[in-house]
Amino acid sequence: MKKIGEVAALFGTTPRTLLYYEEQGILTPDKTGKGTRVYASGDIRRFAVAFELAGLGIPIRRIREIVEASERATSKEEAARAQSSLLTDLGADLRDQIGRLERAVADIEAGRSLIDGTFEAHPAEASAGRASAKEGITPLPAICALLADFGDLETRRLTGDAEGKRPKKPRYVAASGR
Repeated sequence: MKKIGEVAALFGTTPRTLLYYEEQGILTPDKTGKGTRVYASGDIRRFAVAFELAGLGIPIRRIREIVEASERATSKEEAARAQSSLLTDLGADLRDQIGRLERAVADIEAGRSLIDGTFEAHPAEASAGRASAKEGITPLPAICALLADFGDLETRRLTGDAEGKRPKKPRYVAASGR
């Protein structure tokens, strides 16, 4: 049996996190006569799984559904079937998310290739081994918009403005425009 602070320390989190999981119905620690929460090994294992899933971006409500499926079941077999179904759905959602992440990584690489293409006149500054924009890589419109002024800014930085003066350092503004 471990106290809340000890469990939090095991996972590098705070006692408040464990209280949140308790509020969400995921944890149900025992309490001493004085109200101190104590966690048995089963509670700690449940928290480990829930905390890991949440760290992967799984919403707490989905984690709670898995926990509740076990608690509502009238037999181990029923609990296993319900949890298996929920985990199958969760796996499918994660595979979809992986696909989106892989596409985002490819788009980021394509955007980086556009930037590298800007440095073609200055090979020492270019990153070796990356494809150039001339090779037909098409990044997402968001990447293009983000990089739209990059080439112009870089050309001015390297060559100076039309009057032969070095341009001022560009001011970058957050996407919100502030």
